Amino acid sequence: MISRHKDIQNKSYKGPIYIQIQEDIIAQIEEKSLKVGDKISTERVLACQYNSSVGTIRQALSNLVSSGYLYRHQGKGTFIAPGAAKLKEGLLYYRFVENFHSDHHSIVVKVLPISKTKQDAENADYFGSDLNANFFKFERILQINERAVAYLTSWLSCELFPDFDNLSTSILEEVTLYSLVEKKYGLPVRSYKDLFSAVAADDDQAKLFDVKKGSPLLKIDMEVRTLRNIVYEYRTSYCLTSESSIVREFTLT
Repeated sequence: MISRHKDIQNKSYKGPIYIQIQEDIIAQIEEKSLKVGDKISTERVLACQYNSSVGTIRQALSNLVSSGYLYRHQGKGTFIAPGAAKLKEGLLYYRFVENFHSDHHSIVVKVLPISKTKQDAENADYFGSDLNANFFKFERILQINERAVAYLTSWLSCELFPDFDNLSTSILEEVTLYSLVEKKYGLPVRSYKDLFSAVAADDDQAKLFDVKKGSPLLKIDMEVRTLRNIVYEYRTSYCLTSESSIVREFTLT
């Protein structure tokens, strides 16, 4: 049961009320105030707790169900889903581990300067995006013990995020992209799709990862969609997995 009683609309953060409610519930999950299997209060009770409408609560809960934080059991209610506390971390970057039983490595994120560009013809055709559309190119390098293990390039729509290039790199290194997009632009994540393939390192990648040209890299292409089924991020990642593995964890509910 959600234990907090607050007038969410009095918070200093200026964003849609339903997103504020989502973020508050997620915070309780991450703080372990809400644990796996805990039952969420009814929509009417939550509406009273958050001084909000039942419709707003319904939208917030539906988004959290779609995002995998909650699940519904017909006739019994809505519950905290297994793995919910790690969901944002899984969406943000990749978790590197030694084996099935080891903890994931601590990752340092280095954000490169953001630029405005168009996708080249090959990328536009591959992702199915508009060749004439403007995108922000958002590049990051992930490091473990000061060694690069992943190079990520995201293309974000300039139309959806008109001032994205004004954000400081320090913020983008500390806050998840998905939290930022939800809070600043009101676009919760609905789904994402990955394509995995093996590629050989080119000259630039070999230099970045400190490996020989032609060494194997894991390539991951990602498409992220909003609750309105709008694609807001295309991402291509190159990952070095010769010394550690990337873990993806799924729990059926």
